[in-house]
Amino acid sequence: MAAPKRAVRVYGQRDFDAWGFNAESQPIDIKEKAPTTLPANAHGLFLPRGVACDGRRLFVSDYANHRVLIFDVSGSAHRPQATAVLGQADFSGSQMKPRWFRGMDTMRFPSGMALDEGNRHLLVADSLNRRVLIFDVTGQIGNGTARSRCWSCLPPTAPPIPPSCSRKKISIPSTVSSMSR
Repeated sequence: MAAPKRAVRVYGQRDFDAWGFNAESQPIDIKEKAPTTLPANAHGLFLPRGVACDGRRLFVSDYANHRVLIFDVSGSAHRPQATAVLGQADFSGSQMKPRWFRGMDTMRFPSGMALDEGNRHLLVADSLNRRVLIFDVTGQIGNGTARSRCWSCLPPTAPPIPPSCSRKKISIPSTVSSMSR
């Protein structure tokens, strides 16, 4: 039997042996109810939940920082810096907006992600906002780019959606997928 393939690059930590919130190793007192976290940054992750890749970019949902980081996959160094962030205004942002504030550029616990067949749109399960966000990723993506569509809040005049989808409210989405036509 052949030896298993080994990973060649790590995202979100300084190397394969490190661990910690937002790419910084830190001691955790197990008597604390919740560990203290370090500020969000452009290379760290705090509970990554979903990934999608179009061959040029790696999209990672950073669940507890309420954002999606976008990385260039062409490098080989560990702990690369993200090129853009969705769901926050900049890389240091990690705040969850109040439940009643569901803006076009905010997220609450993003999890599963998928790219459509042509890698034109990124679908993000925005779990606690109870919606699926759709981002146009064909051009340059800047920090805080707003979503282009949202499946839980489509107006009656919106373009057609697949028959398997409903215009009703979404409960708490955790996974999305895209099927070819």
